[in-house]
Amino acid sequence: MIKRLKRQFVLITMIIVGIIIVSLFTAICVLTYNSQMRQAVDFLEQEVSSPLGLHNNGMPNENMPQPTPPSNDFSQLPKIYAFKVYVDNSGNVYSLNMSNDDIDDTHIDDAVEAALSEDRASGRIKSKSLIYFKKLTQGGTIIAFTPSDSVDNALYDTMLICLILCVLSLLIFFLLIERLSAYVIKPVKKAWELQRQFVADASHDLKTPITVILANNDILLSHKESTVESQEQWIKSTEGEALKMKGLVTQMLELAKAETPSMNLALEKTNLSTETEAEILQLEPIAFEKQITIDASIKENVVIKTNKDSYLRILQSLLDNAIKYSPNKSTVKVSLQEDKQRVILLVNNAQYINGEDLTHIFERFYRADKSRSEGGYGLGLSIAKSLAQGLGGDLGVKSSLDDGTTFALILKKK
Repeated sequence: MIKRLKRQFVLITMIIVGIIIVSLFTAICVLTYNSQMRQAVDFLEQEVSSPLGLHNNGMPNENMPQPTPPSNDFSQLPKIYAFKVYVDNSGNVYSLNMSNDDIDDTHIDDAVEAALSEDRASGRIKSKSLIYFKKLTQGGTIIAFTPSDSVDNALYDTMLICLILCVLSLLIFFLLIERLSAYVIKPVKKAWELQRQFVADASHDLKTPITVILANNDILLSHKESTVESQEQWIKSTEGEALKMKGLVTQMLELAKAETPSMNLALEKTNLSTETEAEILQLEPIAFEKQITIDASIKENVVIKTNKDSYLRILQSLLDNAIKYSPNKSTVKVSLQEDKQRVILLVNNAQYINGEDLTHIFERFYRADKSRSEGGYGLGLSIAKSLAQGLGGDLGVKSSLDDGTTFALILKKK
């Protein structure tokens, strides 16, 4: 699944990048073509604006060459830089501004006819590979021509360069996206691995009680003649395993609920000082059985707008965890303080957690060897972490040999 997701990410990203790059280079080609056409037309316009061989009234003078005879063969027209003609109102064609004899006057008429048939003042005659510009005067029309080779060559060169750059850009982007996809997919990969581990651990924790229940049931079925009292051992064992399954399923449901968006939580003004003191009071008998002292430093009247049930669930989890894993005759320290922007709850016990365990402490079903021996499912702290994030805060932990382990819940006042 991860590999397929990675391929889809690379494919979709490359399609988007490809569309952008192709669009960009297409725009460059279009702009290049338009720029070359504009330059050619500007040149022809300058030529037409100052025609040689005309009187001030726009009529040809007495030295004007005679009209060129009609011709139907324009394919042999030499590719000279430019030439222009004057067409009077009678349709007679005169060559203007000719500095040499490289062009045969008999091959001009088709170009003139094509230019006159166009409605626009300038444009291309594709069949003749010419660009023209025409201007009306008092006595007729002046038309200047230039071959379109320069425009076509510039466009071809630009397209070739853009094609090469496009291929190189796509190759470079592909290599970069291929590398970056590993980092983009990394959180998804981690979540997928955690999900698989979650299912495996949940299955393992459910498998054992189910196996015991089925075994007990087989024993009961094999002694049908026995009384309930004589089989009380197996019945109580079945009940105990069923309660374990119930506890696990309940915590799994709590975890799912804790990971819902915070907008679903009902927020209300809550006196955290009062709620914290009340929760500590309820857990003191459990701590007393292990000869554990709870040292509380609670600031009075700490009130913020939050979800009371979520806060109490976090507090219960932290206190239960601290009491359960603290050595006998030790002290659990609880502190609730506030500043202008935050409320800080600290729960400290004497147990030291090594660095490897500390990095995984909030993962689902994660339990150190000692905690496995004392029961639990490894979901309590994971639930507390999700609840803290749902309240817009965070739950962190640090541990040292001198100070033990301290859990810190930080809630924002706004």
